[in-house]
Amino acid sequence: MIDTIEVEVLYAQLDKVWQFPLRLPINSTVADALAAVKQHAEWPNIEIKPEHLAVYGQAATLQTKLHEFDRVELLRPLLIDPMDARRGR
Repeated sequence: MIDTIEVEVLYAQLDKVWQFPLRLPINSTVADALAAVKQHAEWPNIEIKPEHLAVYGQAATLQTKLHEFDRVELLRPLLIDPMDARRGR
């Protein structure tokens, strides 16, 4: 019986991507994954805002339960509204 799951935490800036594969207990949440990855020496010093969390591009909360091979994404705020960008083109 498998008692852990494999997940990944991802954060990207324009010039660099941080990817952290993790093994967590079953029924772990996004908050558990973030707590585990913050202990990693290469973790960037960024502020994590709950409204900027996603699992495979779908909005998530700190209480979202994770499943095998989920990817937790830390999203950056938009620099420009996509509708404004479209109108500008």
